[in-house]
Amino acid sequence: MNDRLISDELVKAVGQQVIETLPWASDVVSFELQDDFQFLLVSVECDPALAHTLEQRRHLGHVIDDMMPTRDGELTWMLNFMMHGEVMDSYFGGDASMPELGF
Repeated sequence: MNDRLISDELVKAVGQQVIETLPWASDVVSFELQDDFQFLLVSVECDPALAHTLEQRRHLGHVIDDMMPTRDGELTWMLNFMMHGEVMDSYFGGDASMPELGF
């Protein structure tokens, strides 16, 4: 079993950052720890009536990327923006060997 890479405190901090960046997302953000706590999936269900821009979504991806630990050759996080259950935008990172992957 691997050591836990992603702590509950980190998940909470990521959640706070999502809500700080997108205040409307407080009730529509979810988190899923995968791969023995080595990968965090963040999903935000978007309402087309709510204002959010590509720049806001990309900025949030970069903020999360700065917060997350890295691994060589493996991702540690993904941020999905969903609409009606479908992914409409996605950012990911955490691979130390390819830091710009996912943007």
